[in-house]
Amino acid sequence: MLQVDYRHAERIEIVGEPVMYMTRISRFRALVLDQFGQPLQDSNIRWSSSHPELAAVSAAGIVRAMTPGVTHIIAEAGGIRATLAVTIHKQISRTVTLRYEREDQHYEGWDVWVWGTGMEDGAVRLEQVGNAAEARFRVAPGLHHLGLIIRLNEWEAKDTCGDRYVDIVPEDGDVHIIVRSGSDEMQIIRESEKTEDRDSA
Repeated sequence: MLQVDYRHAERIEIVGEPVMYMTRISRFRALVLDQFGQPLQDSNIRWSSSHPELAAVSAAGIVRAMTPGVTHIIAEAGGIRATLAVTIHKQISRTVTLRYEREDQHYEGWDVWVWGTGMEDGAVRLEQVGNAAEARFRVAPGLHHLGLIIRLNEWEAKDTCGDRYVDIVPEDGDVHIIVRSGSDEMQIIRESEKTEDRDSA
């Protein structure tokens, strides 16, 4: 006689954003798996939040971030539950200041081409400040990294051949980047951490 094992819920996997920003809305999903690791269809998922004042979740798994902090989004089905920690940050843009230093102190015609800012990509003028030149631009909340090229007269020349990339994490405030002509090395100062990191482009 053929014996068929009864399939029951063994675990739940939650798919969602671990980092959100105030006012953002995101759809979370829960995958219910049986004892064989196979998905169980038509499972009744019950959603909740450990701190609904920080992030509320609807019966359909729609999460709305409201206040900065850390909460856990909870999914329950068939007597089992799973949680996903979600960190919520303020919805603020940040300023990146790039300081460019040349030994000859000739800055006429130089600018910075930026992309991945989440706001306005393209050319940003370098303005001489003392013996260096600086460019300032804004980056959007939720940005993880941006790219930049220091160029002369709209691609007549570039300072070093490689593209430069800078990682920016949610905990960062305003960011300062120092670039010396002819070097791929960048000095990155993150205001929120009060420390300096050195990265290579």
